[in-house]
Amino acid sequence: MNLKYFFIFHFSFLILSCGEEIKSEEELNPQKEKKEKKQASNTPKVKVNKDYINQKNVEEKLLAYGKENPETEVIIHTDNGDMKVRLYNETPLHRANFIMLNKLNFYDSTVFYRVINGFMIQGGSASAGEEDELGRNTDQKTWSIGDYRIPAEFNKKLIHKRGALAMANDADLFVSQGKKPDYTSDPFQFYIVHQRKGAKHLDQRYTVFGEVISGFEVLDKIATAPVEEFGDHYPLEPVKMWCEVVE
Repeated sequence: MNLKYFFIFHFSFLILSCGEEIKSEEELNPQKEKKEKKQASNTPKVKVNKDYINQKNVEEKLLAYGKENPETEVIIHTDNGDMKVRLYNETPLHRANFIMLNKLNFYDSTVFYRVINGFMIQGGSASAGEEDELGRNTDQKTWSIGDYRIPAEFNKKLIHKRGALAMANDADLFVSQGKKPDYTSDPFQFYIVHQRKGAKHLDQRYTVFGEVISGFEVLDKIATAPVEEFGDHYPLEPVKMWCEVVE
């Protein structure tokens, strides 16, 4: 391949792989393009989802899973202590998805890879093509669960208050490219609002599907930890998590 076209292709790929960052109000005006840095897991292999999910069957599969797995609370154990979150029954697809991922050990030993004091902390999957500390390709890790996005479940009563739990999406990336925003949620990347007054500018743009009900001091510790001076708000000392579904 001609080197000129190789670099053009490589550069284009990098741009397209940088979506699903949750923007603060300052970042949205003017909008700044940033590359999301993500941390890999160092745990044994994630359990394979025997009931593989794709875009055609995502609603059917998640609703069925939700009926068989009605849990609504998850404890996020971290190096800084525990946070307990309650999931909303009003967002059945997102609730079922989060319960499923945690029962499959998806998040165990992953980190909060993007931390913005006074805004939010974000965790979830790593970048496409990256490998974790055990040499596992991230694509293989996510594809062991399925290849899908979750339909948005907006609810005017479920807002981005302090402690709100929500899923990331590509809406801002689509808008920056002059396209109609896609509000379907990434099935793996989630964030928790740290801002005391909430983040109202995110309402009806990202699906809020739960909230922190205990451990706000842990949220504060994670959100106020030192991060890289330049770049993607990556913590200097990454905080790992291990998640436990409350039966």
